[in-house]
Amino acid sequence: LHVLPQLLDVLSRMGVGVMLSLAGNERLSETFENVFQADFLPGDLACRRADFVISNGGSPTGYQALRAGKPLIGIASNMDQLLFMQGVEQLGAGISVRSDICRSVDIERAVSKVIASRRFVSRAQLAAREIQELDEQQIFPQFVRQMLNHEGDYGRKCHLQSMR
Repeated sequence: LHVLPQLLDVLSRMGVGVMLSLAGNERLSETFENVFQADFLPGDLACRRADFVISNGGSPTGYQALRAGKPLIGIASNMDQLLFMQGVEQLGAGISVRSDICRSVDIERAVSKVIASRRFVSRAQLAAREIQELDEQQIFPQFVRQMLNHEGDYGRKCHLQSMR
């Protein structure tokens, strides 16, 4: 949350409309004309409506964005977020910014790149198609059985690997 005021200032200067959910955290004291703020938003619907998604880089919102075929900018602060965003970057579907060294210029550069390049959208849409083809009800139990039996090479079983 420490980067949020800086992020909103940059997006406001760039004229980017924002749907903001702080997931029950304290509401912003400062208001921005370009920001719609709610305690909670339906993530899947918000992602489908957005041109791109900015989050903390974690997998829950990240998968919502990719499932909707939207590029992701992750402002990551922990190892899990950094690793997830590393995968998103390798897919070409987004950009990672480290929150501990994040400057306004880094945010503006990432947003400008995602807006200017159609490649991020096409790669995110490719990820969406791959995700939609997965049958979680079949794959998850199979994965658990393999983990319990220590079978197989788990890296080869990841469908998203085929996009590289």
